[in-house]
Amino acid sequence: MKLVQQERKEFDDLRLYEALPDPEVWRMLSKADPSKVTSLIKLKVISEESIRDTFSLKNITLLQVDKK
Repeated sequence: MKLVQQERKEFDDLRLYEALPDPEVWRMLSKADPSKVTSLIKLKVISEESIRDTFSLKNITLLQVDKK
């Protein structure tokens, strides 16, 4: 058993919408879904720099249990 620390981004929909250069990109997201935003960054559709003020970081702790 172990505890794992993670950091998650929680996006502000309005700020993210204002930061996106192209309304078509917002339509791909439809709402601020962190996994979709991350995918668009990896695909170089948007840059992380352009959305830097659109989210807050939330630290969470997960409990992982290895079954034997």
